Amino acid sequence: MRNRKIIYSNFVNIYALKLREHTDLRAKCSDATRWSSTIEMILRYVEIRDYMTQVELDDIDDLLLTPRQDKAIDRVKLRFADLDTITKALQLDSATIADSRAYFNEVIA
Repeated sequence: MRNRKIIYSNFVNIYALKLREHTDLRAKCSDATRWSSTIEMILRYVEIRDYMTQVELDDIDDLLLTPRQDKAIDRVKLRFADLDTITKALQLDSATIADSRAYFNEVIA
Protein backbone atom coordinates (compact mmCIF):
# COMPACT_ATOMS: atom_id res chain seq x y z
CA MET A 1 0.00 0.00 0.00
CA ARG A 2 2.84 2.40 0.86
CA ASN A 3 4.47 1.88 -2.56
CA ARG A 4 1.16 2.66 -4.22
CA LYS A 5 0.94 5.99 -2.35
CA ILE A 6 4.49 6.87 -3.39
CA ILE A 7 3.77 6.07 -7.04
CA TYR A 8 0.57 8.14 -6.94
CA SER A 9 2.37 11.02 -5.23
CA ASN A 10 5.10 10.96 -7.90
CA PHE A 11 2.47 10.94 -10.65
CA VAL A 12 0.76 13.97 -9.10
CA ASN A 13 4.10 15.80 -8.84
CA ILE A 14 4.87 15.11 -12.49
CA TYR A 15 1.40 16.33 -13.40
CA ALA A 16 1.93 19.53 -11.39
CA LEU A 17 5.18 20.18 -13.26
CA LYS A 18 3.49 19.70 -16.62
CA LEU A 19 0.60 21.93 -15.55
CA ARG A 20 3.10 24.77 -14.99
CA GLU A 21 3.69 24.78 -18.76
CA HIS A 22 0.11 26.06 -19.14
CA THR A 23 -0.52 28.29 -16.10
CA ASP A 24 1.23 29.94 -13.19
CA LEU A 25 -1.60 28.89 -10.88
CA ARG A 26 -0.84 26.17 -8.35
CA ALA A 27 -3.14 23.78 -6.55
CA LYS A 28 -3.96 24.65 -2.95
CA CYS A 29 -3.35 22.21 -0.10
CA SER A 30 -5.69 21.27 2.68
CA ASP A 31 -5.03 22.63 6.15
CA ALA A 32 -6.65 20.46 8.81
CA THR A 33 -6.89 23.38 11.24
CA ARG A 34 -8.77 25.73 8.90
CA TRP A 35 -11.97 24.78 7.11
CA SER A 36 -11.46 27.75 4.77
CA SER A 37 -8.65 25.83 3.07
CA THR A 38 -11.37 23.61 1.60
CA ILE A 39 -13.02 26.55 -0.14
CA GLU A 40 -9.60 27.78 -1.28
CA MET A 41 -8.91 24.36 -2.82
CA ILE A 42 -12.28 24.34 -4.59
CA LEU A 43 -11.87 27.87 -5.91
CA ARG A 44 -8.38 27.10 -7.18
CA TYR A 45 -9.60 23.91 -8.86
CA VAL A 46 -12.25 25.93 -10.70
CA GLU A 47 -9.54 28.36 -11.83
CA ILE A 48 -7.20 25.68 -13.18
CA ARG A 49 -9.57 23.00 -14.46
CA ASP A 50 -9.52 24.31 -18.05
CA TYR A 51 -5.72 24.09 -18.03
CA MET A 52 -5.79 20.57 -16.60
CA THR A 53 -7.14 19.07 -19.80
CA GLN A 54 -4.27 20.61 -21.78
CA VAL A 55 -1.67 18.52 -19.95
CA GLU A 56 -0.53 15.59 -22.03
CA LEU A 57 0.18 12.67 -19.72
CA ASP A 58 -0.81 9.02 -19.68
CA ASP A 59 -3.47 8.15 -17.11
CA ILE A 60 -4.44 11.82 -16.75
CA ASP A 61 -8.09 10.77 -16.54
CA ASP A 62 -7.34 9.37 -13.09
CA LEU A 63 -6.86 12.94 -11.83
CA LEU A 64 -9.69 14.68 -13.68
CA LEU A 65 -13.21 14.90 -12.37
CA THR A 66 -16.16 13.75 -14.43
CA PRO A 67 -18.52 16.39 -15.90
CA ARG A 68 -21.06 15.46 -13.23
CA GLN A 69 -18.48 15.99 -10.48
CA ASP A 70 -17.52 19.34 -12.04
CA LYS A 71 -21.14 20.48 -11.85
CA ALA A 72 -21.26 19.42 -8.21
CA ILE A 73 -18.10 21.44 -7.55
CA ASP A 74 -19.75 24.50 -9.08
CA ARG A 75 -22.77 24.08 -6.78
CA VAL A 76 -20.62 23.50 -3.70
CA LYS A 77 -18.43 26.48 -4.60
CA LEU A 78 -21.40 28.82 -4.33
CA ARG A 79 -22.48 27.35 -1.00
CA PHE A 80 -18.97 27.54 0.46
CA ALA A 81 -18.60 31.12 -0.71
CA ASP A 82 -21.74 32.01 1.27
CA LEU A 83 -20.41 30.24 4.35
CA ASP A 84 -17.04 31.94 4.02
CA THR A 85 -18.73 35.36 3.93
CA ILE A 86 -20.74 34.50 7.03
CA THR A 87 -17.69 33.18 8.87
CA LYS A 88 -15.83 36.42 8.22
CA ALA A 89 -18.82 38.50 9.29
CA LEU A 90 -19.04 36.60 12.59
CA GLN A 91 -15.40 37.39 13.30
CA LEU A 92 -16.10 41.13 13.39
CA ASP A 93 -15.97 42.78 16.81
CA SER A 94 -19.41 44.24 16.13
CA ALA A 95 -21.04 40.81 15.58
CA THR A 96 -23.76 39.94 18.08
CA ILE A 97 -25.58 36.78 19.11
CA ALA A 98 -28.56 38.03 17.11
CA ASP A 99 -26.32 38.32 14.04
CA SER A 100 -25.14 34.75 14.61
CA ARG A 101 -28.72 33.52 14.81
CA ALA A 102 -29.73 35.41 11.66
CA TYR A 103 -26.75 34.00 9.73
CA PHE A 104 -27.48 30.50 10.99
CA ASN A 105 -31.10 30.75 9.87
CA GLU A 106 -29.94 32.00 6.48
CA VAL A 107 -27.59 29.05 6.02
CA ILE A 108 -30.08 26.35 6.93
CA ALA A 109 -32.92 27.90 4.92
